[in-house]
Order: sequence, then structure tokens, then C-alpha cells
Amino acid sequence: MIRKISAALLAIVGAIAIGGVALQRHEPINALWILTAAVCVYLLGYRFYAAWIAARVLSVDASRAAIQAA
Repeated sequence: MIRKISAALLAIVGAIAIGGVALQRHEPINALWILTAAVCVYLLGYRFYAAWIAARVLSVDASRAAIQAA
């Protein structure tokens, strides 16, 4: 439950940061908005890519022979 809430919170912060960049029209863009948006996007990508790796690459395959210790 905490992981879902943290992912949602991270997505909201990222959306606010990207929205802040998009809404800055006639003022110089603050680098903190771009940095916050980039970090949130990278963290979301890392989270979903890590889940994909855990599901596809590191999954247990029942058809492989088990190695037994002697």
C-alpha cells in the first residue's frame, strides 16, 4: 500500500513540476522545475523498469533443472 501511495505521490510531484515548466511563459524558467521534473521521471522509469526486470528476467522458470547442493 505504501509503495502505491509513494508512486502516486511521485507522479503528482512530477506532473506539478512539468506543469510548472509548461506554465512559465514570459519569465525565465527556473532550473529547479526542470531538475525536479527530470528526477521524478527518472525515478518512475527506474521503478517500472526494475519491476519489468524482476518479472521477465529474474523470474523462476520451472522447466530449468534444479541445482542441488552435495
